[in-house]
Amino acid sequence: MPKYFAEVVGLRDSSIGGTIDGSIRMIQGFSSYTVAFCPLAKHSHPNFNQALFYGNCISYLLDSPVIVLPQKSEFYKNNFDHLPITRPSPNLKPALNYVYDSFNRELCVALESIWSMRCGPLVSVEFASEEYNYESDFQFTKFYKCVSKELQLYSSSLRQLDPLSEYLAYYRILESSNQNNAKEWIENSLNKIFNYPIEPVNVIDGLTRRKADLYKLYRRRAKVRLSFLKKQFNTEKLIAEYLYNENRCGIAHGKSNIKKSDFSVDYFSIVKDNYIIKLLARLAIEEKRKKFI
Repeated sequence: MPKYFAEVVGLRDSSIGGTIDGSIRMIQGFSSYTVAFCPLAKHSHPNFNQALFYGNCISYLLDSPVIVLPQKSEFYKNNFDHLPITRPSPNLKPALNYVYDSFNRELCVALESIWSMRCGPLVSVEFASEEYNYESDFQFTKFYKCVSKELQLYSSSLRQLDPLSEYLAYYRILESSNQNNAKEWIENSLNKIFNYPIEPVNVIDGLTRRKADLYKLYRRRAKVRLSFLKKQFNTEKLIAEYLYNENRCGIAHGKSNIKKSDFSVDYFSIVKDNYIIKLLARLAIEEKRKKFI
């Protein structure tokens, strides 16, 4: 029996398999986006931190909200501090289990809503790529451990309902990889976001049966937005200052020039800027990753 499961929201039925690091088999539940991390023979179960890392890697590859839930015993250790009123007695196991199951279920429903609002109500994502098969081994530790902090931030950004929070989460990746406010790096990187290699993220719309590579769509929209910003600001330096001073600081701080999340002009400009900042975040991750592999 596996100890940990990843809820890969948006994952298409029967589209995942293969192994991780030659030791963990990924098994997708029938008609479900739940993926179990099952150890191969003579290998041990991953611990919780390892399972979180695997989940973040999958989230990065699929651009999908992914959550790895703790076991019941780990969940109960926190004494339900996230709830203001409901605090079942440790002796009432059915009540404990009900709160645990309810929390997990509602969290997944919330992530389903985020995926649906971002991509469409019946859009699903395939794990497969041209080189992929069910015997593939994904060397997550070898290729992604060096950017584990940035992958955690990226996975967190995909779980944000509010585009302003999503933007800030992406910008934290730039700050993490550059160890500064990243304005100079953005200035020198804006024109690179359309050319660096990205593995296809294949999605299908259940309404229209249309198939597409999600990142081709993102790049198309980012190009339109960047063209608009170049006309408005003229130079990459001024665009970088806009992305940091006006957007990042306007979202993070409450003193002045506050960005508002109320379907105003601010809201929809940030939605468009997210296509640029998302691609910059992935570029920052890939550049850092190449230094170690």
